[in-house]
Amino acid sequence: MSWRLLLASTAKTVLPTDDEVYGKGAKRALPEQEQLFEHLARKVQVLLETEESMQEQLRSHDQLDLFGKMEQPLAFCPSQDGELQGSG
Repeated sequence: MSWRLLLASTAKTVLPTDDEVYGKGAKRALPEQEQLFEHLARKVQVLLETEESMQEQLRSHDQLDLFGKMEQPLAFCPSQDGELQGSG
């Protein structure tokens, strides 16, 4: 199941895409602080709403251990493509 389908089936909070919030291409920019914080808060809310379902999906595909030992640690590695500067 794709993460978008998982969100649609389990999350109660509507989450706009990053392109809808930040724009695309040359028009990509940070929105006003209030809009940015609202978007980030929605992302956190969706993670909380879908955590149990995501863990169950990983468990059912025997990937929970892989996620914990490889995916999560890599999430904290700095990117080489400018992601930390906001261009990724």
